[in-house]
Parts: sequence; structure tokens; C-alpha cells
Amino acid sequence: MGVLHRLVSFLRAQGRVGNEARVARITGYDAGSGLERDYLTPKDCRSATRKSGHLAFEITEPGFYEYRAFGTFKMPAMKLAEIGGVSGFVRVDDRGSRDVTEAQVVRYFRDAAARQGLGAS
Repeated sequence: MGVLHRLVSFLRAQGRVGNEARVARITGYDAGSGLERDYLTPKDCRSATRKSGHLAFEITEPGFYEYRAFGTFKMPAMKLAEIGGVSGFVRVDDRGSRDVTEAQVVRYFRDAAARQGLGAS
């Protein structure tokens, strides 16, 4: 399958933001431990010092994804450093991607578990 969506974290503020960027596909929900995740491996395009460059995550399967600690050009570097990077959730399918909230993701997987009779609450 081809790439449905690409998330790129640019290193900002001398590499303090973006080096810890990660993307995880949400695979389920457990009432005891919360959202279950499968982490993607990025394409690493960072310098040897890890103070410049980027990490690129290619999403090839439809679903819900969480991204954390991203560096972006949409926000000033020092503000990103203060807040530890940009984080959030996205739903990806063959029609594109759209932002969703964590509550929407949890509700989706709780409802799916209830329909399957798994009893997650």
C-alpha cells in the first residue's frame, strides 16, 4: 500500500524539539491501561549532532494515530521548546487526514470493543 499521510518533525531550538518525536498507530483500548499503541519507525534525516534535520513518519494504513513532541515551522522555536513540541491525534484514511481529539479516539475504540462484546469501559 502507498503512503496515505506523511508526518515530519523538524528539529527546532538547537535540537531540543523534534529529536524525541514519535508517531503511534492506535490499535485498541484497554480500560486498565488506556490506549494501546504500535509505534512507527521514522526515516531519520538528522545531522550527526542531532541539532538539525528532521524525522519523517510515513503512514500506510488507515486508522487513528497519535503524534508527540513534534517540531514544526508553524510555531516559533522557543515557544516549541517551552511546551515540549506539538502533540495530537489524527485520523487517516483514503480520503486524507483530519485532526481528532483524544476523547474521540477513546470513544471510537470503546464503542468498537462494546460492539464486539469485549466489555472495555
